[in-house]
Amino acid sequence: MDTENLTLTPQHLDELDQKLLLAHASGTTNSQIARELGTDMATVNQLNRQLQAKLDAKSLPHAIAQAFIKGILAIKEKGQTIEGEAFVRTLCLCLVLITGLQSADSDMMRTRTPCRGGRNPNTIMRVMRAGRNKEI
Repeated sequence: MDTENLTLTPQHLDELDQKLLLAHASGTTNSQIARELGTDMATVNQLNRQLQAKLDAKSLPHAIAQAFIKGILAIKEKGQTIEGEAFVRTLCLCLVLITGLQSADSDMMRTRTPCRGGRNPNTIMRVMRAGRNKEI
C-alpha cells in the first residue's frame, strides 16, 4: 500500500476502518486487502459496507470522497496538506468526469437492432415478397 501521500484524521472510525479507508484510497483491491488482513473476500465486503454506512456513502468511491470532504483524509504534498474549497471542487469535478466517462462508455457498447419491432431483416423481406403486411 502506498499511503505515504495520505494523512488520516480518525474521527469515528476504528483502526480497522482506518486501514480499510487508506487501502481503498491508495488503490488496493479487495483481494489484496483480504490477503493483508488475513480474511476472506466476504469479510472485506462486509467491512466495506460498514465503512460506507459510517461515512453515509453509497459506494466505495463515494466513501473516499466523503472522507476527503469531511476532513478524515487529506493529501500531503511536500510537507503541506492541500485543504480548502478549491480542492473539494476539484475532487468532485474529477469524480463527476470519471462517472460520466464510464456511463458514456457503457452507452457506446450497447447494441441496437436496426430492425423494426425486433424482427430479423430476412423475415421482413420474406413477408414483403409474399405480399403480406404491406405497411412494412
